[in-house]
This record gives sequence, C-alpha cells and structure tokens, in this order.
Amino acid sequence: MKRVWLKRIASVAEKEEAMYSYTTESLNYLLSSGVDVGMVQIGNETTSKFCGESSWDNICTLFNVGSKAVREVSDDIIQC
Repeated sequence: MKRVWLKRIASVAEKEEAMYSYTTESLNYLLSSGVDVGMVQIGNETTSKFCGESSWDNICTLFNVGSKAVREVSDDIIQC
C-alpha cells in the first residue's frame, strides 16, 4: 500500500478496500504485461506494524484481504 494513503485512510475497512484494489490492479497489470508472477509474499517481514496498524487482529484482516485478492486474480500464484 502506498505510504501516502496511510495519512488519508483512517479505518481498517477503508484500508481493506484500498489494499484489495491495489493488489488486484497491480497483479492484473503485471500479468497483462507478460510478467510471470510465480509467487507473492503478503506482509513480508512484518514485525510490529503493517499499513499503520499495530493490532494483530487488524494486521491479519489486511493480510487476509491481500491474500484474497491474489487468489481471485490467479489460482496459479503461490502465496507465502
């Protein structure tokens, strides 16, 4: 998620929507450009915060929506 969005998007629900859209649009762009997207890491190396969230419940909510977006774009992309 773009860092500038964190200043404009306050609620977890808004972040979910933005994350889903951004992930879907980015993957579709890469795939339509001929990029072989073999794997996507959701929340790679997250330690204490993710997209401005420090509650693990909220972080997991955002991980889940990112994972959902990847699955909906392509079942062939490995997630880790």
